Amino acid sequence: MSTLEQHQTPLPANYRLHRYHIQRQLGKGGFGITYLALDTERNRSAVIKGGFKPNPYGLYDMLGNVWGWSCLGYDERYSGGENQCQNRVDSGGCALRGGSWFGSP
Repeated sequence: MSTLEQHQTPLPANYRLHRYHIQRQLGKGGFGITYLALDTERNRSAVIKGGFKPNPYGLYDMLGNVWGWSCLGYDERYSGGENQCQNRVDSGGCALRGGSWFGSP
């Protein structure tokens, strides 16, 4: 098995990926693997996309451009506060960071 194939192996049940505990694989297609997981911070089910095992450098899912929700509300002047998660917003109106050259979430 090649190194690339090893790191595209689906995650097993009960695998911990950051704050998620993988329960089972829901599907696999051209855009990766979809899992049903338990979000341990919110104590509820979540569907997550991606989630291959880390590569030899300890990095996860590093192919492609990724949108990600930050823990802060939107601020036109990025201050780097996400590093400490200062002034966390739990209302759901969080800032979206990252992305690609073309497209929107």
